[in-house]
Amino acid sequence: MSDSLPPDDLDHLLAPLPTTTDAALRSALLRATQRRISRTRWVRRAGKVAAIAAVFVVGVGVGVLRTPPEREKVVVTREVETIVAAIPVVVPVMISATEPPPVPPPTLTAARLELDAEQADGAAAATLYRRAGDTYLATEQDYANAARCYRLFLTRGGDTALSPESDDSWLLASLKNAAFKEKIHATTDG
Repeated sequence: MSDSLPPDDLDHLLAPLPTTTDAALRSALLRATQRRISRTRWVRRAGKVAAIAAVFVVGVGVGVLRTPPEREKVVVTREVETIVAAIPVVVPVMISATEPPPVPPPTLTAARLELDAEQADGAAAATLYRRAGDTYLATEQDYANAARCYRLFLTRGGDTALSPESDDSWLLASLKNAAFKEKIHATTDG
């Protein structure tokens, strides 16, 4: 292509406009643009707030309109009848010129015996632990607590508690046997 083209009739329309160096015009144009932009922002914000308020008002309106009318309240009163009945009760009263019969001592539970053993010292504690173990085993069939009490009996009773007796329970005899073997092996190995 060549550099010289014939002039076009529309070149003056497509050419850039001549720039004006008028400062007053530029500042007026800048202020008008800034006002337009800020007005557009405020209009958008106001529109959003109005939309939120409209949704809230519609929600309140629906809630008010959908609320069922208040139901009729019915108060039921009952009359209470009081009936008084006399029931004779026989109360035995012992009148005796002699002493009252002796009250048997309360039977101690295994837990109570164990608590008493914890508060006692020496041989009394060992005896109470053995009674607690016997009670746990015989009446409650609680093998874990019975074994614990028997071990405490053997610990508090010393060497005399390790000797087998005819009234030992199977669990106590087994624990005595194990403790005796442990003692024998401890003295021969050392």
